[in-house]
Amino acid sequence: MNRALDELSPEVQLRQRLMLAGEVSPRSPFALDWSGAREAAVLLAVMQREAGSTVLLTRRSDELPHHAGQISLPGGRVEAGDKSVVDTALREAMEEVGLAANRVETLGHFGPFQTGTGFIVHTVLGLVAEPPLLTPDPREVADVVELPLAVALDPCAYQPHLLRRGERTYSGFAIDFEGHRIWGATACILRCLMESTLRAER
Repeated sequence: MNRALDELSPEVQLRQRLMLAGEVSPRSPFALDWSGAREAAVLLAVMQREAGSTVLLTRRSDELPHHAGQISLPGGRVEAGDKSVVDTALREAMEEVGLAANRVETLGHFGPFQTGTGFIVHTVLGLVAEPPLLTPDPREVADVVELPLAVALDPCAYQPHLLRRGERTYSGFAIDFEGHRIWGATACILRCLMESTLRAER
């Protein structure tokens, strides 16, 4: 156990561990390809609830052209008016679920992650101390899902999951939670949080 962290209050421990987690990159089965890359950013927001911290996820609308119905982190493409990937992630969280940027304490971000659909994704880590009432945009979000942080940080929660792209098969992970299957890039990002947080505890 990291004694310096262990002596802090639970709230400060969480903040420090998230900050340390921001020094790594998720492991992707796909090599980074910046040629003609489409960049995106997602917000990994830890919501500090009285019953225990959660990770904010969304179930994408079934009407969307890409990744319809999947469980994902709030986020989207980097647009020309965005000053940084942090701005992209916060803007998208506001558009998708009504989480205002001033309610999020940003604590760093993971390095770039290549998805099988050709996006290079940047993950912004954030802490929401007093989560507001969320108002999902039904055009993009069918439902808000809050995954207990304890589940996201449990190595046993991650089960092997095969990813198929064309004729090739890749090894990945998935989490099953309350009838939802969290897989693909979202599961890889959550697993990165789990692994880096465990390292911070040592």
